[in-house]
Amino acid sequence: VNGLCRFLKMDYTQTDFENGAFTKVVGIESICYAATKGDFIREAYRLLIPKGRLVVIDGFMRRPPSNKDEARLLARWLTGWGVPSLSTVEDFRASLGQQRFVRISYTDFHRNVVPSSLHYHAVSKQIHPFVSLLRRGGLVSDRLLKHYESAIIQKPLFCSEDPIITYGMFVADKP
Repeated sequence: VNGLCRFLKMDYTQTDFENGAFTKVVGIESICYAATKGDFIREAYRLLIPKGRLVVIDGFMRRPPSNKDEARLLARWLTGWGVPSLSTVEDFRASLGQQRFVRISYTDFHRNVVPSSLHYHAVSKQIHPFVSLLRRGGLVSDRLLKHYESAIIQKPLFCSEDPIITYGMFVADKP
């Protein structure tokens, strides 16, 4: 791909690009890492040409934790993945509307990704003891260990009958 593309490193909530630099802005499993999701939405709006399109595929909160145990589990999961917070589907939709995006749609893919989530949970549960030993020996980072722990504890957050976390896609257009 040499000569066909270039990679730039910058904060996606405050880029150096000119207004209206893009016809489309796409965020796939990355917008959850924005400290303030509204900052990303504002920047995406600025970067899009009129009639440009924003697509965000990511994890979202389906509902808030209903008790302290769920809240603690969610906090551990977020920490393990290095995610500051998840926006609720409703809050993300409202932020898009506040920024004047139109034709906002949301498609929930939760049931489509549950099988993969369960598989990842099972594999991580098997690997976790080995990674714990490697961590005690100083051979892997604490961050990697927390990553595996998050994969294990995602099951009750994501795969229960009343999950806290969902996975979906927003599409919105700049007028």
